[in-house]
Amino acid sequence: MTTGEWWAYGSAFVVLVGVVGETIADLTTWVRSERRKTILAKGSALVLILGLTGDVVSIRITQLATASLNAEAAQANERARQAEERAANAEAHLGDAKSASAQAERHAAEANEKAEEFRLQITQANEGAAKAEKATEDERMARVKIEERLSKRSLSREQQERIVEKLKPFSGTQYALLVNPTFEAIQLLHTFDDILHSAGWLKEPCSPTIHLQSSNGDVFGMELVSGISIEVADTSPRTLVPAAEALVLALRSGGIQAVATISDAGLKACNVGRISGTPPDANAIHIIVGSKE
Repeated sequence: MTTGEWWAYGSAFVVLVGVVGETIADLTTWVRSERRKTILAKGSALVLILGLTGDVVSIRITQLATASLNAEAAQANERARQAEERAANAEAHLGDAKSASAQAERHAAEANEKAEEFRLQITQANEGAAKAEKATEDERMARVKIEERLSKRSLSREQQERIVEKLKPFSGTQYALLVNPTFEAIQLLHTFDDILHSAGWLKEPCSPTIHLQSSNGDVFGMELVSGISIEVADTSPRTLVPAAEALVLALRSGGIQAVATISDAGLKACNVGRISGTPPDANAIHIIVGSKE
């Protein structure tokens, strides 16, 4: 392995250590002391910076090695050209000149062989640089995916206020809520409920036989799904469609991915009014908050 490759693999390992440290500090409860957690987070950040710096050094070392090999190859080619010129001149002479010509040809062959070796080394060096760059990019993408997978969906206070303003034109729209009973999804469901209430939307009770009841007495239907669906039933008034589309666009503006569908799934799962014996209500938009995909 070349020096540049040693640097690349070493830096990759250091970056991995930094990512693991940051993940433990930010996303787990393994370290309970806030002081130690802060020290671990800052130390991991420094290790990550050191690893990324090492990546830059490895790329620079590879570039310098490539430049050196290119220079040597150019010199070898120049020597080959000069040797070939001497061979051509030697062929014009008689007698002893033939011996000089043969010697010059041998030198030319050796120079060409050396140049070919340098070209091979340049190719190998370029391949090493490409591998190092790919490894760096793979590490960055892996870290991004880890962070995305472990982060929770949320809306800041400012985002919630903007969404409320976008939904107020549809004040009076009825809605029902269903949730995949995971901690993260339930938290997001309560945020949606607060937003819709502030926008003047009207919540319909969702009370199937199997349901989830919050500490304040609210009852929500349960659906073991992932992602966020805003559903309008086939039998619902078409006037609900613009409100559903506005809700999807407003959530997306806050970074929450949601889709609007025409489906009876939420209506059947929610079965509004089942406890009281009334039929399901198709006049409500059914909002299903599943687990994070």
